Amino acid sequence: STRKESSAASDVYKRQDWVSAPGEVRTVALSDGSRVVLDADSAIAVQYSAGERHVELRRGAAYFSVVPGEIPFTVAAAGGEARVLGTRFEVRRLGEGGRVSVQQGRVAVRGGPLEAPRVLTADQQVSYAAGVSGNLQQGVDVGALTAWRDGRLSFYRATLGEVLDELRRYYPGRIVLLNDELRDKRVSGSFASQDPQAILDALQGVVGFEQHELCLLYTSDAADDSLRV
Repeated sequence: STRKESSAASDVYKRQDWVSAPGEVRTVALSDGSRVVLDADSAIAVQYSAGERHVELRRGAAYFSVVPGEIPFTVAAAGGEARVLGTRFEVRRLGEGGRVSVQQGRVAVRGGPLEAPRVLTADQQVSYAAGVSGNLQQGVDVGALTAWRDGRLSFYRATLGEVLDELRRYYPGRIVLLNDELRDKRVSGSFASQDPQAILDALQGVVGFEQHELCLLYTSDAADDSLRV
């Protein structure tokens, strides 16, 4: 038993966790020379063994530049999986599912353990949820989609809800959309991620919503648990 445990431990020779803070885009160099760019407020867990280079995207989004090699490189997120040997691609968690966008090379993607892998090539994208993949998207501008690596947030016919979900990782406070009818409004544009308030102002001009800033103060007295606004 001791010998088996020792053998299993030796198979996994590199474990690391990496996180980025809200508003921070962080570049990480992995031990094999592959590079990962973490979008704001994102987290990955890396585990390298003799038979697999495995990364779990725990939250947010990450762009991978994988050094070619015989050992497969796998990214798991929200029950789905992307498996490659060497390529450039983004994996993003979206609600209870995920999305894989390929910029270069070939990536085998499956939405869950019971689904057969689907091979994506450059400028292709697929989303998945609940173990099932959606339709393959062709002609995706992955360069624009991943412009967050260079300080730009770019959207093409994205819903306002999707844009706000992305913006929340950069905004210093909370963003709450109170009008559900506006959630599905389509928005296109490219914005500097360093100024999230300017993005909100620009969206307000396009969509026509109102902004209200609330300062919440909680009292420290346990006997008074009222909320003052």
